[in-house]
Amino acid sequence: MKTQNKNLEIKTFDEITEGKGYSEATEENYRDLLQHLLSDIKNKPKMRVLDVGCGTGGNSIRLAKLSYSITGIDISSKAIVQAKAKVKQLGLKDIDFCVGDIENLCYNDNTFDICFCGGVLHHFPDLKRVAEELYRVTKKNGKVLAYDPNALHLYVFVVHNIINRAINLQGFSPNERALKPKELMTVFKTAGFMNFNFDSYVLSTKKTEWKLIRNLSYTALDKTFSGLRKGNILTMICEKT
Repeated sequence: MKTQNKNLEIKTFDEITEGKGYSEATEENYRDLLQHLLSDIKNKPKMRVLDVGCGTGGNSIRLAKLSYSITGIDISSKAIVQAKAKVKQLGLKDIDFCVGDIENLCYNDNTFDICFCGGVLHHFPDLKRVAEELYRVTKKNGKVLAYDPNALHLYVFVVHNIINRAINLQGFSPNERALKPKELMTVFKTAGFMNFNFDSYVLSTKKTEWKLIRNLSYTALDKTFSGLRKGNILTMICEKT
């Protein structure tokens, strides 16, 4: 990501952190999505997880409660301050947060059993460097678990890839767009990952802005389409073999 664009992204993420935060759905909805992604993972004691683009630590905390050892990294220093405060308040251990650049991770090769990307990949115009860094720090037989806006979902595609590009919606970063399975597979396969599994998931919103329109659209499309077109969220699991 170019420096100018990256600085603009940081400013946007800082503003989101200081505003209404990152949460789009209910806690139960997020836990279900997490279980969906983790369903085939055999959780061994103290498996190391890198929460990539951890924001204010929501998924880091959920993962820690499942007995994973968590490292959270985010480019927004203000988000990391909030994440640390949440963990301290909850008295949770085995969570470490730091400010850092996902395209230049400060970790050794083959460090993590799982790299978890919760709503982060869609912020990068070019995912090549991100995929390469995730491959480098993932252990052999380790996995990348990711979820992002689904470009195969009509409402999501229009909002992210047409409207946001035209007027940069409030609460959206300027670079973000919905993603397609083909794009993700191409980039991550080139980086070395194999054994891809894509699915879709319906993540409802609890925000008041556009809530009725969004949820009605999600419901209508849920009943109209099946497979990867059904859910507003695209999930990906891939493995470093």
